[in-house]
Amino acid sequence: MGVTAEHVGARIMCSKANERGRTQGGGFACASWTRMIGEVWLDRLDRYTKRRDGFMILSAFVLLFVAVSGSFVIVRVPYTEIDWVAYMQEVAGVLEGERDYIKLRGDTGPLVYPAGFVYIYSFLFYVTDAGVNVQLAQWIFLAVLLCTVAVVLGFYRVAITSQPGLMPPLVVMLLVASRRVMSLHVLRLFNDCVEALLAYASILLFAHNKWAFGCVLYSLAVSVKMNALLYAPALLMLLLQANGVARTIGYLSICAVVQIVLGLPFLISHPVQYLTKAFELSRVFEHRWSVNYAFLSIPTFTSKGLALVLLLGHLATLAWFGSREVWGRKVHPVRSTGRAAALDADYVLRVLFTCNLIGIAFARTLHYQFYAWYFHTLPYLLWRGRLPFALKLAVLLGIEMAYNIYPPRAWSSIVLHVCHAITIAALSATSSVSKSETSKHNH
Repeated sequence: MGVTAEHVGARIMCSKANERGRTQGGGFACASWTRMIGEVWLDRLDRYTKRRDGFMILSAFVLLFVAVSGSFVIVRVPYTEIDWVAYMQEVAGVLEGERDYIKLRGDTGPLVYPAGFVYIYSFLFYVTDAGVNVQLAQWIFLAVLLCTVAVVLGFYRVAITSQPGLMPPLVVMLLVASRRVMSLHVLRLFNDCVEALLAYASILLFAHNKWAFGCVLYSLAVSVKMNALLYAPALLMLLLQANGVARTIGYLSICAVVQIVLGLPFLISHPVQYLTKAFELSRVFEHRWSVNYAFLSIPTFTSKGLALVLLLGHLATLAWFGSREVWGRKVHPVRSTGRAAALDADYVLRVLFTCNLIGIAFARTLHYQFYAWYFHTLPYLLWRGRLPFALKLAVLLGIEMAYNIYPPRAWSSIVLHVCHAITIAALSATSSVSKSETSKHNH
């Protein structure tokens, strides 16, 4: 009855205002009342979605939209072959008994991903009839996308609960706003999508201070594609803050054991070849695919000087964030009792996502599929940086546009750099220490 009364009252006020406006020869004052009603409803919706049941309904709507739109794309949009055949060729060599990474190749070149990739795509090789049943693979990758969005919704819920007022729950609607990310999953079948799912799942565990299980999933993400190492500096800092040196060594050992177990068949037979190809750091990518450096000449793009400048910039920016304590708190030593400190969930998310974005901003190259590494974190980072609403949307639109321009253009690369720079600068300017972000210690 309360809502009905509001509507009736608003209609009466609008009617009176309109009649008064007509008699006075002025404009209609009802527009202001209509705007007020809209604001009231938006406020109610915001408050409702902040509740657990409200956020669950909102999340269900987001997942339903992903499922329906993804199904439409699979059925109606032609599949685009890029790397799927090469992936199948690479794992076919392993399934035939080859363990020398130098000899494992596909149409696009040698196998350059760690053993986790081999196992996952070997499974896909079997269930898709050696890669022939591409549509089944597309449905599997739609499931990967749904799982990814579900995990991402989990840490947005953590952030909203941990820091009330930081961002409106409706911001999660932006998680379905990328045409490119949908394409990467269901039309391209890139391993970046699997890596992102595992990395996000590990981050959700870290946000809940589940360090052991988180390290297992994080190492699995690295085993699919080593770009997950972009989180490593922040993760090391968090491990030390929460657990101290001794426990951190133990958790790092978990990561190492996962890598050794997965890579064992290759490490036993051809260890040097496996380590040099699966974790190759000196690889030079083709300039024609570079989304972020299309404005450079090929000699400059491939030069060691550029690589050195970017590395120094990456390290300097990480050092800046650390020294300024813009990640939110000082290092608190773990008490001598040996019990771990519980880190604030929003703090954990902010540190890891910021570190990943810094690494991406200083990457030697970004290909279209690399967008999957960080798209889902962008709304969080932009709202964490407290930019004006219009600028937040402009940055999101600019980044999305840059990844949808094919082939890459000089101007689109510049736009991408500007958007990255704005986001990082906003995060740097955010207040670094607040009482709500201090660590909670177990006594």
